Amino acid sequence: DPLTNKYLAEIISAFREENPGDLILVDGKTTADKVRKDRDQVPSAITDATRAQLGDARKKGTDLLDNADFQGAIKSLTSAEGKYRAATGAPGADEKLRNEYLDVLAQLATAHVAAGDKGAAGEVFRTIITTFGLKANVTDDNYRPDVVEFFKAEVKKVEKMPKGSVEVASNPAGARIILGGNDRGATPATVADLIPGTYALRLQLGKESSM
Repeated sequence: DPLTNKYLAEIISAFREENPGDLILVDGKTTADKVRKDRDQVPSAITDATRAQLGDARKKGTDLLDNADFQGAIKSLTSAEGKYRAATGAPGADEKLRNEYLDVLAQLATAHVAAGDKGAAGEVFRTIITTFGLKANVTDDNYRPDVVEFFKAEVKKVEKMPKGSVEVASNPAGARIILGGNDRGATPATVADLIPGTYALRLQLGKESSM
């Protein structure tokens, strides 16, 4: 871009003249090593301690919901949802952990419904659908009938939407495609029939390389 040189000149001027005491110059090798380290970092494998912490976070949220503290439950379950989402993308995540994550999401949607915010509940249901599919186990056996009916209505809306796809490649090839916590084959591949929504994508090659 023609403005690049102008921007660079302004940056250099600021570094040299305006705040010279605020700068720490680092050699290129150190910078390159740090970038490589961050880029190649493998997510921490799930440990028993991690599972216990996740279980505690989940129980705290569901206890608040059982006690009709809906705003407290929303805050607590939202925090637990983020922790479970990260954990389900890490090595060692299993079906039990995924089922617990589904329960956290369903309980969070229930809290939003109880608090009168169906819009927020719908967003949570969309996350359930993109992560666990249209046949996610949200039934009367586990959740309030009105919440289950709301979930079924969201499923019907999503079923009518046009589906998308994503092409995934890696260098080297042969990495496992973990999309929304589900193994969708190896690279290069096109993953089709995707419901509109936000997905977490992780590529795993052996035990040492993950992105």
